[in-house]
Amino acid sequence: QMKNDEKLAGLLKQAKGVYLVPEFGKAAAVVGGQGGAGVLLVRQDGEWTDPAFYNFGGITLGAQAGASGGTVAFLLMSDEAVNAFKTGNKVALNAEAGFTVVNYSKVAAGTLGEADVIGWSDTEGLFAGASVGVSNINWDDDSNRSYYGPEADLSDIIAGRAQNDDADELKTALPG
Repeated sequence: QMKNDEKLAGLLKQAKGVYLVPEFGKAAAVVGGQGGAGVLLVRQDGEWTDPAFYNFGGITLGAQAGASGGTVAFLLMSDEAVNAFKTGNKVALNAEAGFTVVNYSKVAAGTLGEADVIGWSDTEGLFAGASVGVSNINWDDDSNRSYYGPEADLSDIIAGRAQNDDADELKTALPG
């Protein structure tokens, strides 16, 4: 779906990394919560690394109401945004973490600026008062070890030194 949007496909070609969340859920009535699991792929020497598995959950406060769910992608446009994942736990892709995060709908309207992160979504549902970003992203030890073996290491996966042939289809789906 993302490749069918020419402008988005062009941004994916420029991205230094991408955090893909196939099933994102968010709900709120003044106090909100969000959660999901996703994979990080990083561009190394023009090629995508195999995925590193992360999960997340966060709580937000403020004037907000609604619910939404669907697929979300965070295009990591700066080295700083990619490097945030190297800490493994408590990663945040939001303004509070010092990142400029732009909703893709604004990019499509021509207001990209110097974004560290571009958030894209096909989520369904109504959510008023929402801000772009995600917090409390954590390295998923169990999924990474299940996928790569018991010696799975965060730095090896992100640097492209860990491989699993099952990732080939995902990597080829992303623009090179």
